[in-house]
Amino acid sequence: MKKAIYGLQVLCLLISGCDGVESTTVESSSSRNQSSRESEQSKATQAQKPAFTTEQVAAGRKLHREILSNYPLLDDYYSNPSIHGALTNRPLATICVPSSDWNSLTETQRKSLKAFASSQIAVVKERPLHYARIPASAPAASTVRSNANKMSSNSWGIIIGSMSDDNRDIMLDDVVNANSS
Repeated sequence: MKKAIYGLQVLCLLISGCDGVESTTVESSSSRNQSSRESEQSKATQAQKPAFTTEQVAAGRKLHREILSNYPLLDDYYSNPSIHGALTNRPLATICVPSSDWNSLTETQRKSLKAFASSQIAVVKERPLHYARIPASAPAASTVRSNANKMSSNSWGIIIGSMSDDNRDIMLDDVVNANSS
């Protein structure tokens, strides 16, 4: 490493007469690489830790059921998770919540719903075609399976939306996920 830095210093002097600029650049590049490796290791360690507790997941499951029970005409589809963006390279395991309810929740309640949504990743990965509502014979089935298999611990979302005029469906107005607040 010292030879490389010395070589660059000599080259720099020969080309432009600068004094030590390149060695600083090389050293900071090396420092950046080390910092980058440490950052990746930190992310890997964080990924191993469960983001939510089992208590939060249970509270979120209960809250989700309570919210949906306020809408007796709501299609049963919404009581189960689904895969949003199943044909994209970044599908999400999602649950749905009416925006009027989402807007009235406390931060603790929102966190419990996020915990519940995140717990549904394993559920949808196990049976992706079922949760994407795609028949096994569909040409897109293999793509859905492949995409679902690549889902990570951040591949969850909560679809927030207004109710349809007949109160049978929740529209997609916004998606809250691991990368949003």
